[in-house]
Amino acid sequence: MAARGNEMTREILRSMAAAVAAQERDDREAEDRAWLRCLALDDGSDAAVTGDPNLPPFRLRPYLSYADSLRKRGDASGGLAILERALERWPNSADVHMLVGLCHQSEHGWSRAADAFRRSLELEPQAWVCVLLAHSLGKCGRPDESEAWLRHSLVIDPDYEESHYNLGCLDERAGNVDAAIDRFRRAVELDPDYADAHARIGPLLMRRALKAPRLRAADWPLAVEHLRRATELRPDDGWSHAHLASMCDVAQQLDEAESYYRTSVRLLPDVGVLWSHLGSFLARQGADADAEHALRHAVSLDPDNGWVRYWLGKYQYERATTRGEQSCCARMTSAAHRRSPGSARARARVTTMS
Repeated sequence: MAARGNEMTREILRSMAAAVAAQERDDREAEDRAWLRCLALDDGSDAAVTGDPNLPPFRLRPYLSYADSLRKRGDASGGLAILERALERWPNSADVHMLVGLCHQSEHGWSRAADAFRRSLELEPQAWVCVLLAHSLGKCGRPDESEAWLRHSLVIDPDYEESHYNLGCLDERAGNVDAAIDRFRRAVELDPDYADAHARIGPLLMRRALKAPRLRAADWPLAVEHLRRATELRPDDGWSHAHLASMCDVAQQLDEAESYYRTSVRLLPDVGVLWSHLGSFLARQGADADAEHALRHAVSLDPDNGWVRYWLGKYQYERATTRGEQSCCARMTSAAHRRSPGSARARARVTTMS
């Protein structure tokens, strides 16, 4: 019996290795065969028949790995079917309940996901599962509970960077800029390569520096530092490039500004306001043909955006040769703001032009 069990174990391990190898070369058919072979061997083992609660941990691994692979491929229901089999054998596995929650999240079953994450936490408290639960509760429209679980995650692990980051997002949304900066800064201290945190803290520091330039002079270079780091870690982050463009523009670092502006629209080609920023910059540099193209393209992408309309109207107004053309540009820009109010500052500028 022992020899048969040892051979079964070796065969399961070989099949697991084959599944992982197939996964690495993106051979889904071979991966499926290998995982299903693992499950068939395990289901036919003596331990499976007797329901031995002391099964070695590797016996659970094929169920978890195969279910997660199916989830990542977009087959969350297939993953759940595998996990239901696992729960018959390991009803008190925190990992199984956690993965059940992830599968429900993939199907936008937020309430069922929250129930699964709660059960996982009852079995084994883990900070990262608290964050998953908080996300599901937020999607269920229960923000107070969501925040409470984020704070509880720091009771479990005070140095979990994801918790600090997510609480910083809540502070930012509530307008608590200083608190948000502190949270994002802590996340970066814990994980210097946390691209999202760098990308979030940079614009907040920039905003604070612009609001109080004398008191917050040190914030400006720090903002640049964080945004540059964000683009190093994630070169396809169009918004960080856009923020860097604005900062270089303000600092009169014009070559860098243009490079960042152009990169931002290359990375986010469907965002009208970024084309508007590029066009406004080019207009100030006297590159009229490129400027007008960018400004018109911005309006074509976002025709109801008051700011986008304003910058095109301003450009046309400043280059109009007659008073009649100027009045026409002002009326067009004003009409855009009536459709999409935009900001009071832009409306005041339109009034001045009129």
